[in-house]
Amino acid sequence: METAGLPQRSIEVMLQHHKRYDGSGYPSGLTGKDISLGGRIVAIADVYDALTSDRPYRKGWPHEKTCQFILDRKGKDFDSELVDIFLELTLVSSAQ
Repeated sequence: METAGLPQRSIEVMLQHHKRYDGSGYPSGLTGKDISLGGRIVAIADVYDALTSDRPYRKGWPHEKTCQFILDRKGKDFDSELVDIFLELTLVSSAQ
């Protein structure tokens, strides 16, 4: 990624978006706010996209079920504050 000339912050997000807030996931060594803000944001967006998208082996989940999945993992897999913001933004956008 560095040889491609990507900015360090972009590389950091790519490396950290599979880290879970509680320290599980990969790569190892980071927990909570030690995970970059970008990594914590993209973790939520990535899971939302993965679950709502149709795959060859399953149909995508509805928005409500996916939001509940993310909410159930608040504070474990995902930053609690960012989950709250994400859910608030999805409510606002679905109301418009």
